[in-house]
Amino acid sequence: MTCPAVTQPGECRRIRTADPDQRLITLTAEPGIPSHALLRILASWAAQAADHLVADR
Repeated sequence: MTCPAVTQPGECRRIRTADPDQRLITLTAEPGIPSHALLRILASWAAQAADHLVADR
């Protein structure tokens, strides 16, 4: 598996897990570029989803 095409300056890292069927991909973007703002929005959505999972327990 390769990192997705990134059109803005940033970084993509693949991390292998103990389970050979799973991979963790991290994406970063330099502050001040549009991709950075979009990644921050995506992170806020993920945090909200995690909060709902905890609240539903």
